[in-house]
Amino acid sequence: TPGYRDSDLTEVMNFSDALWYVADTGRQKNSHSVYALYRRVNGGSSQEMIEGVEHMQLLFGVPSGRNTRYAPARDIHPDWDQVTTVRVALLIQSFASVRDTDDTADYALLDETIGPDAHSGGKVLRQVFRTTVVLRNTAFDTPS
Repeated sequence: TPGYRDSDLTEVMNFSDALWYVADTGRQKNSHSVYALYRRVNGGSSQEMIEGVEHMQLLFGVPSGRNTRYAPARDIHPDWDQVTTVRVALLIQSFASVRDTDDTADYALLDETIGPDAHSGGKVLRQVFRTTVVLRNTAFDTPS
């Protein structure tokens, strides 16, 4: 019979619409503007999540034969239901001046490079953190 059936495999879930972004906090630490990763859930107020995040890049994975093709959001539309993974890269900075010279390095996120003209420079340390997340309820997770 078509329609809803209750079983041991049934789960009732509450989903939220979350927007993640990087923005200036308006604060200063050791003469550096403080940027952070923010989250806004269901159109509510923004919450600062991680201090020191200067840049973020996301690439979305879509199966292509035996491989996965990664692309920015602008290249995925309208195939969002095909996305099976998300790659995330964050450029995070410290606020203590520990280097002998100003940071003039380039930082490779995923397919984007952040040069010294795009980060805040200074004698602070920076590091890129990357991960790939597999999404639930995708075509690969569906039991046969």
